[in-house]
Amino acid sequence: ENTVIKVQDNETGKVFETKIDTPIEVVGYPVKNIKPVKLDLDLKYDFNFLTVGTWIPRKNMGNTIRWFVEEFYDQDVGLIVKTSLMKNCLQDRIAMQNTLKNILAEYKDRKCEVNLLHGDLSEEEMAGLYNHPKVKAFVSLSHGEGFGLPLFEAVYNELPVIAPDWSGHTDFLHMPEKKNSKKLKPMFSSVSYDINPVQKDAVWPGV
Repeated sequence: ENTVIKVQDNETGKVFETKIDTPIEVVGYPVKNIKPVKLDLDLKYDFNFLTVGTWIPRKNMGNTIRWFVEEFYDQDVGLIVKTSLMKNCLQDRIAMQNTLKNILAEYKDRKCEVNLLHGDLSEEEMAGLYNHPKVKAFVSLSHGEGFGLPLFEAVYNELPVIAPDWSGHTDFLHMPEKKNSKKLKPMFSSVSYDINPVQKDAVWPGV
C-alpha cells in the first residue's frame, strides 16, 4: 500500500511516480474448499492436539513435545506430531521414531500419549487430519513463523489454534474488534513467549 515506484515512459522519456490508489486486501494463500477423507488413526484418547512442521530448530518440535508431556503428564490426552527431517523416506521415519523415543524416555510412567505421523499426505488427507473427530486443537510453539501454512489450514478447517501472539501467523489469527475498527483481537489461544536472538545452531550462513 505504501510502495511508490518510479517508471519511465519509453516514448517520451518522462519519469514519473506511480502507486496504488485503491484500498487493497491481501491473502498470501487461498482458502481451499477440500473435501476431507476419513483417516484411520489408532488414537488411544478422544482428545488430541496436533502439531505439524519439519523437524528444524525454528519449528521447535522437540520442546513442543517436552512441554506437552510436562503439562499433560498424568492426563488422558494425546499429541499427534506430523513431522519429518527432510524427506518422507524410510530412513527419515526411523530417525524420527528414534528421536521421539529418546525424548519420551525422559518421562517414565507418563499417561499422556505422543503419536508420530510420518509420510506424504494429500490435501484431502490433511483436511481429514484437521477435521478428525479426535483432533481438538492445533498447537504451534515455533521460534517465529514467516506465515505458517499448517496454522492457516487449521484455521480455515475451523480447528482451534494455540500459538504465541507474535510473528507472521498473527496476520490471519486476528480480526477487528468491531466492524471497520483498526483495533484487532486475537481469535486463538495465546501462549506466553520471550523474544531472544536467534540461536547459533539455527543460523544459516547467507540466509
